[in-house]
Amino acid sequence: MNLRRVAILWCVCMALASGAYAQRSENADRDDSFYPDFRSDEDMRAQRFTREPFSISYGGWLMPMVIDERRNDQVLTTSVNTAKLWIKSTLWGKSYVYVRGKDQYYHILKHDGIGIREAGGSDGIKLNENKVDLDVGYLAVSTDDNMLQVYAGRKFFILGSGLALNGRGDGIQVDLNTSVADVRVFGMYTGLLQKDFNPYGLSDEDIAVGARRYFAGSMVQRTLWNQTLYLFAMAQLDNGRQQFIRSRYNSQYYGIGLKGVITDSVEYFGEFVYESGESYLKGKNEKRNVNAAAAQAGVNWYLPLPLEPVFMVQYAYGSGDEDRYDCASPTANQAGEDNGFIYFGTFLGGYALRPLLSNLHIARGGFSLSPFSWSESRFLRRMNVTAKYSYYMKDKPKGVINYNEAPLEETEVGHGADASFRWRIFYDLSIFVNYAMFFPGKAYVEGEKNRQFIQGGCNFIF
Repeated sequence: MNLRRVAILWCVCMALASGAYAQRSENADRDDSFYPDFRSDEDMRAQRFTREPFSISYGGWLMPMVIDERRNDQVLTTSVNTAKLWIKSTLWGKSYVYVRGKDQYYHILKHDGIGIREAGGSDGIKLNENKVDLDVGYLAVSTDDNMLQVYAGRKFFILGSGLALNGRGDGIQVDLNTSVADVRVFGMYTGLLQKDFNPYGLSDEDIAVGARRYFAGSMVQRTLWNQTLYLFAMAQLDNGRQQFIRSRYNSQYYGIGLKGVITDSVEYFGEFVYESGESYLKGKNEKRNVNAAAAQAGVNWYLPLPLEPVFMVQYAYGSGDEDRYDCASPTANQAGEDNGFIYFGTFLGGYALRPLLSNLHIARGGFSLSPFSWSESRFLRRMNVTAKYSYYMKDKPKGVINYNEAPLEETEVGHGADASFRWRIFYDLSIFVNYAMFFPGKAYVEGEKNRQFIQGGCNFIF
């Protein structure tokens, strides 16, 4: 088990579970990966903005949570406690400086079947670990009418739905909003991020020292009659250190998306991404072309009935490669053209399996209810329950999924069930609980057991 990969996935789960609910309490079932948002940093929504020049504001978040994961004979229960502190100083007009620090403390509570070592040892997984990092820190300059916005520093960068790219980096972003279209242009570098908080690592060298990647991209968006069409393009240049065997993975992404409202009660989204580039064959210094693609789409139907039910249907696809033994490694292609989709964004397709969107077709359906929507108490109305079912199929039966899972030459990967409870008790306090199960299908070897995932915690804003 690769602890860094697991830790990154935990952080993504935590952000989606707690942060998304804190900001979208009216419809807490929404996954960030399925609902595009042109704003790049969810945490920014909790700030208190003021127009007074050179005024100071500050605040923070406390997010304690516990995760219990059970797979075959392995049990891993971990406490992850995150604290964020931010300070903002206005400059002139709508310009400001924003800085946010982050502290994360991991403590493994139970570890049956998994090697553990005390902090400072050399083998296994650390029992305790604390990490401090500059989360974001940038200068924002804007015209009074918001027509032109410029950001410089460490911030979140996103394209489209966030599948191709959704993460932190050090760089510059320019947004131009006109009556014809909204345009975004950006460039960023990831090599200055701490290696333990760097989600862009693909090779062993990336994970050991931190991924050194350059990203440059642009996006054009046009909204008309409540329908939004967007196009984007991005190039990613790998400048990571190489040893005797080359491992640099260079890729380009071209996307088109459409989202909008059909009626007052039906909304939809859809996005297609094509990937090109070059990768190296396993164990060789020979390049092969990358030719891959991904897509996702969905519909939400809001019914004006008691309990405010919302029905959801979602589909996601990531192309696969029969010769790949790992869907995330830059050198996992063993022969021929590389058709495995690799991305640098966010995709949430079920807590128990936590699939990478590569060599997969995923169909999801579910519903969301507000059990006390009839109550006159806002305290109770802000409670939400969500349930989803997922069916997973391989794109290429000979290939694998994730980090070399489901090795048998079968199409059926399995089934998943997710249930979530969200309650925004007060403006500054919310709690969440996620429970998920994955039932392996025919693509897994005999004896593979069902997986369970439990996550619970709270989000306190001050």
